[in-house]
Amino acid sequence: KFKEDKLSYDNIPTVVFSHPPIGTVGLTEPQAREQFGDAKVKTYNAKFKSMFFDFVDDDHKEPTVYKLVVVGEEEKVVGLHMVGAGSDEGIQGFSVAVKMGALKKHFDDTVAIHPTSTEDAYCSAVGTLHLNKLVVQPSRERQLGPTGITSST
Repeated sequence: KFKEDKLSYDNIPTVVFSHPPIGTVGLTEPQAREQFGDAKVKTYNAKFKSMFFDFVDDDHKEPTVYKLVVVGEEEKVVGLHMVGAGSDEGIQGFSVAVKMGALKKHFDDTVAIHPTSTEDAYCSAVGTLHLNKLVVQPSRERQLGPTGITSST
């Protein structure tokens, strides 16, 4: 049954166990632009302080940065890159979604686990980027501003 099966080396997640940790899966933005063309690539970016550091002095809060790389009108997710608390653990679940060909809409429609750093990936970077759907907890609004979200094409 498995005689002809071969491992695909596409979309293998990678983690650097550093402080803060780094997790990545799929194409980088430059790779996506080279493969699909500039007009088809869009990124969603978020930078915030993880809820893990809510009770820590500002001088000791590690930044968290996420970038979601999507292509086409359907916004197929072709890359996710994370730096910050929880990125090392969280990238594994996201890698399954990328490997399966998930669309940004699938991320949008997913309810995140609270409280986790990867929840911030859903809520800030990939989950509720439609501003009409954005729900920001009052304590987070101070840190994120009104949205805490940027996107670029």
